[in-house]
Amino acid sequence: MKYTTYYEDSCMIGYSSYEQMKAMVERENPNGILEHVKVRKLKFENTEIENQRLAGDEGIPLYSICLKNLDENRLYLEKKSWQNHVTYKSYTKLTREECEKILNGDLEWMKTHKKSLCRDFYLQYTINNLRPTRVREYEREIGKCKDNNYITFNLNIRTALDKNVDLFAEEIDMMDCLSEDKVAVSYKKETKIPRVIANVLHIGNEQLNELATAL
Repeated sequence: MKYTTYYEDSCMIGYSSYEQMKAMVERENPNGILEHVKVRKLKFENTEIENQRLAGDEGIPLYSICLKNLDENRLYLEKKSWQNHVTYKSYTKLTREECEKILNGDLEWMKTHKKSLCRDFYLQYTINNLRPTRVREYEREIGKCKDNNYITFNLNIRTALDKNVDLFAEEIDMMDCLSEDKVAVSYKKETKIPRVIANVLHIGNEQLNELATAL
């Protein structure tokens, strides 16, 4: 399992501001141009939990399956939680076979899995009756700023029209969720957490990972 913690600020900007910010980030980015990625996310929710989270309850984690650039080798189970305005994200790789089992409601194999995130997801899925929602797709540019901080430009955000779609399909019928003249910006400042807190969060000796590899 990989793990990262960060503060996050988000806003909407116009394209002129986006071009200025992008040029600034590219000047600071050690690798030059920004990474362009397409991420598909499938969240697992139920109405009650979603409403509690939208009402500001930070104690409820959010589980998602994430697919990056339609590459089956970049398929992850992700958990995000929040406390005192800090985002805690952990994620672990899935195979396509494992993903399809989850989507078909077959989770018994996760009950005693060696990966703690899989066991945790199984427990929450079972207790809270979590179910997959609609696939959402993000077209992003990601760049590294000073002090190991990161900025993400969401150029397009789209949601599947049909709830029952193939996550791995080349094309999915979707509706736009972002105005054509707007860009959603997210600035993430990495924060280190003390080992004693990491132990409480059950990270143990599993790898603490930099934000650069997170979705």
